Order: sequence, then structure tokens, then C-alpha cells
Amino acid sequence: MNEPSPSPLATETSSAPGLWPLITCPGTPLSEQQAETLRPLLERFSKRIKPPLTVHLLGENAAVFGYDDLSPQEVEKHLLGHRFLRHKRLQWADFIAAKGIETVVLKGMATAHDIYPDPDLRHMSDMDLLVRRDDLGPLVALLKAEGFKFHSGSQVPPWGLITDASFPPLISREGDVNIDIHIHPDDYPVHRSLSTEAVFADSRVVEAGATRLRIPSRTHLLLLAITNAGRDKFEKLCLKGLVDALLFIENFASDMDWNEIEALAAKGGFLKPVGCFLALVTRLGVPPDHLPQHLIPHYRGFPAAEFERLIGDFETMFETPPSMLTRLRRETLLTAQWRTILWKNMRRLRGLITGSESLIPKP
Repeated sequence: MNEPSPSPLATETSSAPGLWPLITCPGTPLSEQQAETLRPLLERFSKRIKPPLTVHLLGENAAVFGYDDLSPQEVEKHLLGHRFLRHKRLQWADFIAAKGIETVVLKGMATAHDIYPDPDLRHMSDMDLLVRRDDLGPLVALLKAEGFKFHSGSQVPPWGLITDASFPPLISREGDVNIDIHIHPDDYPVHRSLSTEAVFADSRVVEAGATRLRIPSRTHLLLLAITNAGRDKFEKLCLKGLVDALLFIENFASDMDWNEIEALAAKGGFLKPVGCFLALVTRLGVPPDHLPQHLIPHYRGFPAAEFERLIGDFETMFETPPSMLTRLRRETLLTAQWRTILWKNMRRLRGLITGSESLIPKP
């Protein structure tokens, strides 16, 4: 496989590949010639994280690209759409709380109301709610009585869903609200060390207008952004969560307890994806003094070659979707320890034998 040629910014202003110097090193100068070269990468990046957040990250450099989708009019249109859907979700969060069911909001809905100057900068496809197992049945019954239905989607693999942390999404009768219920903070092996009760115990309350949302601690939010990205094998799907993690590290470094993250990852058996994340963001341009250097792996042999392929994917902003073989290789070499690989394959085998529905958690 040929190595990707260095991008203009990688050779002239930073060792970070492709578009990433503009994201991890705010204020990096950008010429019109560089912008023209990087334009395809910008388009792929913006399509995934949406124009408002793209403009927020690029600052004044956004205008240099001359990309119509980043115009003030387009950004405002997206912000209005984000705001409408966010308020619809907040109404349901209020409704659930009024019924006496305690939840912790996870992932995008939590970070949007915690680390962004305007929560509508952060595009969200759903609202992720962590509940105690005893509240699972009542919450599902409550939402079903209001017209919500489980929807597995059209892209479920032959073995079905292998998650043990959450359900297929519950979709409202009108189709405009998507609620993903979690009984664990993340899939095995994360909940071996980070339990639902631990997330509840360290959670905080933030104000979202008239709504009070309970969200995880910043250390737990960062850790879950990392484990979610690792579960996605650091593919295109992880970009929004990866940006969240970069902003946590850039703006709230003093709030991050890396000792707790290390202890949880060691106990749970997921130091491998944490190390891959740290190696990745180092290459993307995060300053070394923001990161625990002793947790960053120094890859050799096959893992080193796979890590360079991963960097190539980030340099091109995932121009080519990874094959199934690439996903399996990346999981084995970079993102999962053997115990987790065995667990996932046993779940897949069970799904093939007993039917995919058997792997969907039942209230």
C-alpha cells in the first residue's frame, strides 16, 4: 500500500496530517492555495460534524475556503434545525424527570450543554439516557405509552446487535425524537470498572434553559468519548465524539483526572483503546503536555503499520470506507484486548445461531 503524500499544512506548519492542524492548533495560518488543496477534506469533515461546528473550530480560516455550505446563511439554517430538535428532546427529558425516573444524559447531549458556548453548535442524532436497571422497565413502558417504538434500523448485521449496554433506539410517534436508553455507561468491557452507579454518583446538574440535566463528570465524559471512539475503531462515525474529546483536552485539561482514567481502563481491560486514542490525538497535533505520556504506546511491527493506515484515514478524512478485513485487523491490533475480542465474537456467534433478536436487551 502506498503511503499518502504529506499535506501542505503537514509539511509547512505542523506534523499533524491533512486538515487537522487547523483544528488542533487554532490560529494556524491558511493560504488560499492551501485551502483549495484541502477543500475535499473540509467537505467530508463538515458533512459529518455539520457546518456550525466546522465554522466554530476553524474560526477565521472558515472564510478562506469559500465553501458555500459554511456561509452565515447555511450555518444559521443548521443552527435553527439543531435548536428545534434539541428543545424537543429537552421536553421529553422534563417529562421523564416529572415521572420520577432519574437519568444521566450521555454523549452528545451532555457535551453540548457542558463544553460548547452554544449547545446548538453540536449536532446530535439522538438523546442518550443512562438509567438504573430497576428503572428500565418503567421508562420503556412510559415511552411506549406515549407512542415511542423500538427501531433497529436497516443496517443491522446478520448477527444482530451485540451491545450489552443499550437498546435499539426508541423513536417518537412523530419521528422527530430518538432516545437511546443505556443500562451501562458503555459496552463490555467498560462497565467492568465504570458502573452505572459510579456515573450517577459523580454526575453533575447543568442548566439547559428551564431544564435541569444530570450529566457525567468531565473525566467520565472524556473517558466515554474515548471508549465510544475505540468501539467504532476510530472510523468516520467517531468524528463528533473525537472533536468533543479534543475540546475537553484543549479547554478543560485541569478538570481531567488521568489517574482515574488509567485506573478504570486497567481494571476494566481497555487500556489498549485508550492508548490508541492518545497516540492518535498526539499525531493530530494535541500538545504533549496535555496528555499522560506514559500511557501513549510506541507501536512496532504490525500494530505500527496499522496505526499508520489509521493516520492515513484521518489525513484523507475517510475518503475510502474501511473494508471488513480492515475493521477486524484494526480491532485486533489497536482497539481491543483479547478478552473483548473473544466476547464480541461469542456475541456474534450467538446472534447467528439463535437470531439477532436474542441479543437485544429485554426490559
